[in-house]
Amino acid sequence: MKRIELIRLYGFQMGWGFFSTYLILPILTPLFLAMGMSMPQLGMILAVMGLSVMLFELPTGSLADQIGRKKVYLVSLTMAMTCYVVLLVWQSFYGALVAMFFGELVRHYFQDL
Repeated sequence: MKRIELIRLYGFQMGWGFFSTYLILPILTPLFLAMGMSMPQLGMILAVMGLSVMLFELPTGSLADQIGRKKVYLVSLTMAMTCYVVLLVWQSFYGALVAMFFGELVRHYFQDL
């Protein structure tokens, strides 16, 4: 594969990755409200997302450099499935906290690729 083809493919993959990752965020707020969350609980869920950003920003980047980006990408897909399975099975405030913690890990794996 030529370098320009690789760059186009990588850009396409990153574009769809960010699109699919950030498309879900505006959907989650009404979903959590429909699940019976209050506004303070919704704020706590978003705070957990922000906290996981601060905790995992540097480690995920260095992990991708150490073990390889492909492995980290595969782990990120597994974490994405975990996020949505937790939301499907454990539909409560604490389930949403755990799911958004895993979901934020996924976003950082995509950003570090």
